[in-house]
Amino acid sequence: MEGQNRYFAVMEMAKSPSLDEASLDRLLSNKGRIPKPTGPCVFLSHKSEDKSAVKAIGNYVKKRGVDIYLDVDDPSLQQAIEDDDHVAITKSIELGIHASTDLMTLISEITKNSWWVPYEVGFAKSEQKYLSTLKLKNVSYIPSFLKVTKLLKSAKALEQYIDEVKNRNEAYSKAAILLNEISRPSLDTLSNYLNNTT
Repeated sequence: MEGQNRYFAVMEMAKSPSLDEASLDRLLSNKGRIPKPTGPCVFLSHKSEDKSAVKAIGNYVKKRGVDIYLDVDDPSLQQAIEDDDHVAITKSIELGIHASTDLMTLISEITKNSWWVPYEVGFAKSEQKYLSTLKLKNVSYIPSFLKVTKLLKSAKALEQYIDEVKNRNEAYSKAAILLNEISRPSLDTLSNYLNNTT
C-alpha cells in the first residue's frame, strides 16, 4: 500500500478543510491528547532549492509504503510562506514534525545556507524523533549538527533505512512488508539525485 502525505491525516484530525492559525494553535496545544495517525512517517527537511530532489525522494518513500510530510503539499504552510507569516510557518513545521515518527534531512551544498533546516532538526530532536541525513550527489560538506544523525550516503542506504523505519513500527504488519518487497519501486528513479553505492 502506498504512503501518503501526512498533512492530509492531520487535517482530518483537525476536522478542518484548511489549517489556519487558530487550528494550528489548537492542535499544538493538545498534541499530547489528540490521536496521532498510525504508522511510520518521515518529515522531509530540505532547502527550497532542492525541491525537485525532495519530491522525487518523497515519491519513492511513499511508493515503499511509508507516509511523508512534505511542505510543498501543505497549503497552510505555503500560504504562511506567501504571507511572510513566520509564526504560522513555525507552527506548521512543528505540527508536521509532531505528526511524524522520523525526520530526514536532505543535504546538498546549499543546505548550509538554510535557517529552517537546523530549526527542524532541533525541534525533531526535542520531540525525540528518529533523525537521519540523506546526502545528495556531489556533497562534500556536512554540518556538524547533522553528523550526529544516521548518515545515508546512497540510494541503497535510503532503501535500507526505509526498511528500518517500517520494521521498527509495530503497527506495520508482516503481510504489508512482504507485499512491499514484491512491489518494491526501482531505485533508478533517484539516480539524478543520489549515489548508487553504499
